[in-house]
Amino acid sequence: MRLLNEKFAGEHGFIEAKDGHFIHAAMAAGALLGGERSAFRCQGRAALRQTARSLAKDGVNLVRRHSAAFNKDGEVDPVAIKRCIAIVEEMKTAGIYTHLSIYFPLWFTPRADHPWLEGYDGKNIRSPR
Repeated sequence: MRLLNEKFAGEHGFIEAKDGHFIHAAMAAGALLGGERSAFRCQGRAALRQTARSLAKDGVNLVRRHSAAFNKDGEVDPVAIKRCIAIVEEMKTAGIYTHLSIYFPLWFTPRADHPWLEGYDGKNIRSPR
């Protein structure tokens, strides 16, 4: 099944949505995406690389990473960003696109005195006066 995937994700351009279909932008041709939901619990680049190869061998060419890239206050988490970059890079080399799902409302619970959320009391947003 691997031979159906691109040599690397993006080989034929970005994937775009047009008229309700996914297409390869450079070729204006249809893109067939076969997805996989995975926890990516493997540690280290070598394990990620092996996971990517295994998924590609099974014909997977799209994975979704559903995990926060920030802490509870909404501050960027550098470790999560590095992990995300590693996943994207390793999947790309196996011809697999990565969909990043980095926000879910329940992951974000900022404190009441957060400096960039003026008017937020920890539960509700009030207009600043």
